Parts: sequence; structure tokens; C-alpha cells
Amino acid sequence: MKERLGVVGGDHPVADAASKITGELSYATDLSLPDMLYARLLLSPLAHARVRAIDASRALALEGVAGVFTHENTPAAPFSRYRLLPDQEVPRDERLFASTVRFAGDRVAAVVAGDPWTAAAAAGLIDVQYEELSPVLTAGGSLDESAPPVHSGGNLIHEFRVEHGRRREERDDVVIDATVTTPRIHHAALEPHACIASCDEHGRLTIWSATQSVFGARMVVADLFGLDERRVRVVKVPMGGSFGGKQEFILEPVAAFLALALRRPVRLALDRQQCIYASMVRGATSTHLTLTAAPDGTLREIDADTLFDAGGYASSSPDYAEMMAHKLLRLYRVPSYRHRGRVAYTTTPVAGGARAYGAPEICVAMEVALDLLARELGADPVALRLGSLVRPGDDDPLTGLSLGDARVRECLVRGAEAFHWSARVAEKPGCGRYRRGVGVACGAHKNGILSPGYPDFSEMTLTLSPDGALTLGASLHEVGCGSLTTMCLIVAEELGVDPRSVTVSEADSDVTPWDFGCLGSRVTYVCGAAARQAARALKSRLAATDGTVPDEGLTVSVMHDARSNPGAYAVHFAEVTVDRWTGLARVTAMLAVGDVGKPLNRQMVIGQFQGAAQMGIGFALCEEVGLDAAGGQAPAGFKNYHVVNAPDMPDVQVLLVEHSGDDGPFGAKSVGEVAIVPVAPAVVNAVNRALGTALTDLPLTPERILAALL
Repeated sequence: MKERLGVVGGDHPVADAASKITGELSYATDLSLPDMLYARLLLSPLAHARVRAIDASRALALEGVAGVFTHENTPAAPFSRYRLLPDQEVPRDERLFASTVRFAGDRVAAVVAGDPWTAAAAAGLIDVQYEELSPVLTAGGSLDESAPPVHSGGNLIHEFRVEHGRRREERDDVVIDATVTTPRIHHAALEPHACIASCDEHGRLTIWSATQSVFGARMVVADLFGLDERRVRVVKVPMGGSFGGKQEFILEPVAAFLALALRRPVRLALDRQQCIYASMVRGATSTHLTLTAAPDGTLREIDADTLFDAGGYASSSPDYAEMMAHKLLRLYRVPSYRHRGRVAYTTTPVAGGARAYGAPEICVAMEVALDLLARELGADPVALRLGSLVRPGDDDPLTGLSLGDARVRECLVRGAEAFHWSARVAEKPGCGRYRRGVGVACGAHKNGILSPGYPDFSEMTLTLSPDGALTLGASLHEVGCGSLTTMCLIVAEELGVDPRSVTVSEADSDVTPWDFGCLGSRVTYVCGAAARQAARALKSRLAATDGTVPDEGLTVSVMHDARSNPGAYAVHFAEVTVDRWTGLARVTAMLAVGDVGKPLNRQMVIGQFQGAAQMGIGFALCEEVGLDAAGGQAPAGFKNYHVVNAPDMPDVQVLLVEHSGDDGPFGAKSVGEVAIVPVAPAVVNAVNRALGTALTDLPLTPERILAALL
């Protein structure tokens, strides 16, 4: 072995960067198998209707069409696209093709043909007769007694309460009420959803998918079709972005059925319009917050009531809503906390996993309400937050787990200094057409899925060949943020070798060890710790053999059990300019500060914060999946779904708060999800400060801003 290189903490290009730039990397839509067929979905144009009749004769008559599938000739068994574990209790309310459509975008049929153009043409030839039902377009409306049921069990999917501490009224209480709403938004990954399924002569399925969990996909497919899991193989293929949108299993069950039915490989892919409406959205939320504080601004109580819009199927919405309730006490010390949550069906696109899983939504509500409290008290927003933020060594009162070396206060103090907050906040907004304002917000997330009764672990193997090459066998799911490169760096640092000598595999359910997948901010913290443990085990084996490597090589296997789940923290500062004539708000400066522990690949960590800023600004100002008055699809595609493009982005500065006080590899903590959490509220607070408004309904479109100025 060579001397330790000290690779951790430097700047390293991700493993597939060159192949992405040159176009050589093959995504699911680039893959081809012999005799492969192509599938095209027919989606419902209506938000709520019974499918009375389907005439596929014209489609079947088209040359090259291999089959048309609907609810009439496919399994009726319900499933959940969300399950990861066999004993996971989730509503199974979805089937391959709907007999009653529950949102505009619900699957009605699939055409399979010899090429994608024929499949698309044939889908347009299918005649469907619908019996229209009344749509239910808001979560609040769906819980009205007069609302039609979206499913037979009623529209309330889940209700829960979380409580901590005891309410104690004080004479000098200062109370603020705010209702904050967030929209349903598209994940906007550049790669559309796609997968390929193939069935061999023995009826064994292989699925190639850009999924975030091959073992979850395997379980859902095997369970739906009554197959032994050993008869289903799922292979993770390169992914062109996810942001949580490929965490659940939307296309895999459909493609698997088509391959089983036709005994030929089938590729199923969505176009952009279909991705926006027929995959998943970040669910719409409404949160009513009552904040009670002392006259100096110290928080005494938080009372929250959230209503989560699940869309047409439950998917992960119950868990997502509960995660919203568990975020605030990871951020603020509060003697009394109450949270009621409800999840409701509507006839709108299905809500599912999205970056930071509930934290951005509850953070918007909390941080906007805190600025309203600061306004009421005449307090500085930074000073107000410092009075209640958690400190290193605090426990999460809801789980009993330590928040670890929580440095959010340091992030806020150092960020305020670097952003010149005191000087900027003292400036007047200006007069006339353009107004300027600054805003700040704090955010918290987690490091893995460990909680009482819910373990988190990762299994890995590490092999050293006689020529010095190292192979890490792991079920990793690269989603574009350099996870494979991070694992290489961890192994290389521990063994003192060149990272280029380390090869890391992606997940293949036939070959790599079981793992939950790329979700829950667990990859660097949990999987990375497993990689370091494997490297240490190999080092011990080498010491025992005096450094001799046998001809067959040396292999070690480890299973790392996560024993901690500290807080992950970020603080964002934003400056905006708002045009009072047009209502257009533009972010002109942003500083992102992250409590990252040890940045393993520094430039990638910085890139995560900069990318998150783009997403969070869109969340605050312009992104929303539109529906018409009847719940039908609005014209979509990136022409009409407005993300923040490069010319509209500010220069995003990033400040990393580094330390080694937590259990992640070399002290590293998660970054990819927490980076987005406080972005939107920082922007909203800046707009409200610029205009003297109290806007609480996102996105802050020009129309909403102008209405607030009237």
C-alpha cells in the first residue's frame, strides 16, 4: 500500500462526468435488447371518471402493434408503489390500469409496438368512453362531507398527532398565527422516467431501471405477480436526475407485466408532459401555525396543523406528512409542541417522495411565521432565531436520539457576518418601482432513516486483487451527486491508495448486497460509514497476512449498523429586487451556509448547495404543476412549467461549517437534501421585507405579489 494521500476534502470529478459531457453514457432510453418492443401509455384526460368502455380495435389493426392492455385484460390486484419492506403497512390502492380514473394522468391503457412511433400513433387510436364524476381538487375540499369519495374508504387517508411538553400560558405571551401553503411541483429531472423489462424462457424477469432502490422495486413487482423474489432481478442503470421522483416504483410494475404477457423485452418511457402528470409531484400542503413566544422572542410553544394533498393514490403521503411533523424539534428548542397532521385523497396528480421529504414544506411555514413574529416584536430575524435554535449535544425530544454536534447556530452567526446582514437589513427597501429586501431562514434534516423501531444499515464487500485493484461491492444508487466517487474517496483515504484504484458497483439485486437505497439522506452517512468499515476490515486482514495477497485476492464482508442520526443543518440568506409594476421578483444575491461536518468532495458539496438554491428559488417564486378548472392537465413541458434558468440565477456563495464531531465517515454529514430546506423561506422573507407584505401562499407569482400590493 502507498502512503496516505489525504484525498478526502479535496476536489474530485465524479466518475461519470466525462461520459456525460461526451454523450457516451447510456441511460435507459439509450439501451436496446434484441427483439425489443416499445410501450406507450394512454393517460386519462379527466380528473375523475369511470371507464365505461374501451375500443382498441383501430390501434390493434395498426401494423406493428403487438398488444393493447387495459384494466380489462390485466391483473386487478392492488399495489403500493411505495413499499420498501415486506411488513411495511401502506395503503394498496393502485392497479396497473384504472377502471376508475382518479386524476388527469392516470393510466388507462398501454400500447406495445415494434417502435416508439407506432406505439404513440396507436395510443391515439384507442377510443375510451368515460362517465365523468365530480372532481375533488383540494385537500380541504375533499374532507367536506359533501365531497365525492375518491376511494371507497373515504377521502381521509391518515390522521396523526405528535405532542411534546405541556402548554403553560404566560401573561406576557406573544402569539402569531399564520397559514402557509405550498404548491404541487414537478421534480424536473432532465431524464424522463423510463425502464426496460425482459422475461426469459423460464419466466424470470429482469428489469433495468433508473430507480433509487432495486430491492424495493424487486419486492413490489414480485409481490404483485406472485413471484418468488429470486425470479425477479432489478438492475440500476445510469440516472439523469431524480430529486426523490424515482424513489417509488411507477413504471417497473407496468413494464414487468408487459414483458411477462408478451415474452419479449419491453421499454416503457414517458415524455415530459407525462412525467409532470403521471409520475409524481411534491404534494401540495397547507400548514396553520400558532407560535407563542416570550417578549424577547424566545419560543414557548409551536402549535401546527398540516393538511397534505396526496393526490389520487396514497403512495408515500402518510409517511411524508409525519416526517413534516418531526422536523421542527430538530431545529428549535421549544418547551411545548403540538402537531396535528391529516392526509387526504384528491383527484390530482399523485404526491410522492421529493427532495428533503417534508422538511421544505414545514420549514417554509415555520420560517415565514418566525419573520412575522420578528416584525410583531420589532426584533432582528437573526437574533430572534438565535434565541431558540438547538445547540450541540441536544436530543431530539421526539426520538430520544442525539442531534449530535449540531452547528446551526454557528451557521447563522457566521453566515450573517459573511452576508453583511446587519448592514443590509438596516437599508431601506427604497421607493418607486423597484424595492429591495433581504431574508434569512434556517433548516434541518437528518442523516439516515434510523429512528426507534426503524433500523438503518448497509452491507458491503471489499476485494483486493493481487495487482492492487480494489472493488467495493455495494448496492449504491448514483442519482447524479457523485456517490460512487465519494465511496472511492472513503476507501482510498482509509487505505492510503489512489482513488483511481478503487472500483465501486451500482446496485444489482442478483449481485450486490441488500440495501434500502438512495433515500433519507443516508448514502454518505450510513453507506459511507460501511465503506470505511470495510476498508478497515481489509486493513486488518492484510496485517494478519503480513501484507501478502493470495492469488484469489482478499475479500471482506461487513454490515454497518447505524447507531446515530444527528441533525443536518443549513442556513440561507437571500436578497431580492421586486418590481412593483409587474410583480416580478428576482433573487440578486444568495449565501448558503451548511453544517457539513467534513466535506468529502468539496466541490460536489458546494455544487449541491448551488443546485439546491436553483430548486428552492423556483419553489418560492414560480414552480407549480397547473390544472385547469376541472382538474385537467395544463399544457406542460419546460416551455410552460417554469423553472429558474441560468440567466435568472444569482451568484450563490457557499460557506461550509466544518468539524468532525459526528459519526459519519471522517465526520461527514448529509448535504444533498438539507441544502434545499431553507431556500424558499429565505426568498419569501426577503420579498415580504422588500414590500412590507405578509405573503404566505407559494409560489409568489407576479399575480400574487400584485394582488398583495392593491
